[in-house]
Amino acid sequence: AKDHEKAIEVFQELVGDYPTAAKTPQDLIDMGACYRELKKWPEEMAAYQEVLKKYGSTDYAPRAKFEMGECYQITKDYSTAIEVLRDLVWKYPKSNEAPRALIKIGMIYRQLKKFDDELAMYKKVVEHFGSTPYAVDAQLKIGESYQRARNLKEALRAYYRVVKNYPDADEAPRALMNVAECYLLFKDPPHAV
Repeated sequence: AKDHEKAIEVFQELVGDYPTAAKTPQDLIDMGACYRELKKWPEEMAAYQEVLKKYGSTDYAPRAKFEMGECYQITKDYSTAIEVLRDLVWKYPKSNEAPRALIKIGMIYRQLKKFDDELAMYKKVVEHFGSTPYAVDAQLKIGESYQRARNLKEALRAYYRVVKNYPDADEAPRALMNVAECYLLFKDPPHAV
């Protein structure tokens, strides 16, 4: 904890003494991460809000929004987390954080046991960000969602899409392992796919 507290002091000094430095928005984001480690949620949020207020038109803004959404998720304010992350996707649809935000929203819906909403988020990632690494993760999560819902045929289809469309991805072996689990769960494996 002392390392994080000292880091926060240094970040505060940097931000205060060099407010126009190119790295200042990143310093604020890093300071927010230190506050997160210390479980100081209001201070964490304040760091991200400062990024949005002062640097809202920069590439740092989507990252700050994403971190805010995660902070709300960690503190179990799920509806606000979803709202913040949806706003990120709406305001910054071409940012790298947009597909991450959709995946995070899907994960929140999973926590809330809202299966259809969870699936919809992952499918949006695959549909709109299919050429990004996030699509692989989303496709795998689609399979896992179906598997949790015991829709094993759809789970298998999703896992096989990972293997077929992203054979070199790190997720491909996990998808195959999940395929094996699905076959073990089936009473009648030959009709699986």
